[in-house]
Amino acid sequence: CIRDSLSTGRMAEAKKLLRDEIPKAKASIGYENQQTLNMVAVYAKALYMDRGNISELMEASMVLEDAEAVARRVLGPAHPLTVEMGNDMKRVGERMDELAKLAIAHSKNPSSSAGRAVKTFSLDQLSGLIDKLAVDSPALNK
Repeated sequence: CIRDSLSTGRMAEAKKLLRDEIPKAKASIGYENQQTLNMVAVYAKALYMDRGNISELMEASMVLEDAEAVARRVLGPAHPLTVEMGNDMKRVGERMDELAKLAIAHSKNPSSSAGRAVKTFSLDQLSGLIDKLAVDSPALNK
């Protein structure tokens, strides 16, 4: 049901279902359980696939970082779920780099196509993203 929501692009539905179910899973079978970790991974995927929401992209990054560390410890680094989470972390990083580049382009020329692409984001969101990425983003170190 949740994966169907993701595959059909119904991100809001998937996120709502997972926000309701993950705490129940943590309480009943524990955070370190593979089923719970899988739910958390799917939730993070729903967050980062919902393009246009910087705060959810940043949440996806934090959720994946935490869950991947647990999966690596509990399931091992070669486990498919651990590997999938690592790949998702890379995708989130790429999306953040993409948004950082757009934000930089917008700051230089607000009327450019890159500038128009970021108009859906508030200046506070863009500033927060740039601040968050300033230390480790290749886009900001060029």
